Amino acid sequence: MKEDDDDEREDARPQDYLNELLAVGDARYELGQYDKAGSIYYRAYHAAMHSSNCISNPAIFPIAHKMTLAWSKTDDESGIKFAHGMAQQSCMMPGHPPYIRQDLKEVEKIMAKKGMQIQRFDMGGLGF
Repeated sequence: MKEDDDDEREDARPQDYLNELLAVGDARYELGQYDKAGSIYYRAYHAAMHSSNCISNPAIFPIAHKMTLAWSKTDDESGIKFAHGMAQQSCMMPGHPPYIRQDLKEVEKIMAKKGMQIQRFDMGGLGF
């Protein structure tokens, strides 16, 4: 056994352990650790985004959905703003599924209930 076994992960690319990231994110979410889950899902999103040579990898949408849900459940305004930004960004991606638009609507409802200002990107005629 080599001394550096604990550091083996440092050489791995995030896309090499995408399933592990998702499993840990799911566990954090189930434990109600929404901010931590959102951060882990963000790492998974980034890994999935860079594991494909196309800009709109369909694998990112379920991850973006989980990330948006997690961050929208935090008590922290910055987490909710991250959820809103991610939902908007996902809605601008070609081929996004309908649940992504629903995520945006849900986050905006949460923001409105909390009295938060809703700032939208230019959605380019996407009906928002």
